[in-house]
Amino acid sequence: RIINSSHRKITVYTDEPCSVTVNRQTAATNKSNKTSFQVLRSSEPLLVTVEMSDLTQTVEVNALNSAAYWCNIVYNAGIGLWLERNNPKRYTYPSRIYINTRDTIIRYYTYQKTHKKGEIYLHTSLPHFNIFEIWPENEGRKTNAGFWGISMGFDYYHRHNQFLNLCATAITDIPIPVPAAVDFYGEHERLSSSYFSLTNNHLFKRLSLGYGLNFGRYAWDRRTYRYDPEESQDTLRAPVTKRHNAIGGIFPAYIKVSRRFQLGLVYKPTFYRFGILPAFTYEHSLSVDLAWKFKIH
Repeated sequence: RIINSSHRKITVYTDEPCSVTVNRQTAATNKSNKTSFQVLRSSEPLLVTVEMSDLTQTVEVNALNSAAYWCNIVYNAGIGLWLERNNPKRYTYPSRIYINTRDTIIRYYTYQKTHKKGEIYLHTSLPHFNIFEIWPENEGRKTNAGFWGISMGFDYYHRHNQFLNLCATAITDIPIPVPAAVDFYGEHERLSSSYFSLTNNHLFKRLSLGYGLNFGRYAWDRRTYRYDPEESQDTLRAPVTKRHNAIGGIFPAYIKVSRRFQLGLVYKPTFYRFGILPAFTYEHSLSVDLAWKFKIH
């Protein structure tokens, strides 16, 4: 049987204080211009009405098949789709409904379409998969790919659809995607980078695209972790670590998956290196980023 409860909680967000009615339930928005309802699951659409002193709008929110209903495909080869076809608990509604009361077209959104100037968000993310190309001093170009990293910073909205992002980030090329003990053997090279970045970002519905500058440090490390005791020590190369600072651009792109979670791709090219030759040269990293954003102001 479908595990959904008979009711579904929804939250209606508006851009100004008003009264909201959902299927004969009425409540006023709070100081954050939102209010919540428990609605009965059904195949029928929800009628959401927002009312102010000078304006009334009504939008129709269609019912959707829930994730629990589609899971029948995996758990019982789709047999449950037939058995539960008439069960009203198969349906759901968007958990968040955003309504711009001054829109010329009567409609709703399932994501926050605009932000207010001055809003600040905490940005935390895991750059989980990273690709590197760097040029250590007196070495050939080094390329590698691997996992893990961490990033933390802040978003500041200076316009309703633009924000500045300031972040500190560290990324590596660890060869495994999940936390686990790794027993290295033989000689290995490791690449990593840590950097500060400042970007300006534009919102396009669920998509944000940014551009800016980064200043950071690239590192290349070569060492032998374990070796055959019978092997001659003369054949082993001494450990080497080389680092250099560089400056360049950064171009993040994120798609909003849920209220707080975003999936991103961050391209970070550098064009000038400090203290080593050649100074002007191209290096880069490319990261698949798992990001969470929390409103703090």
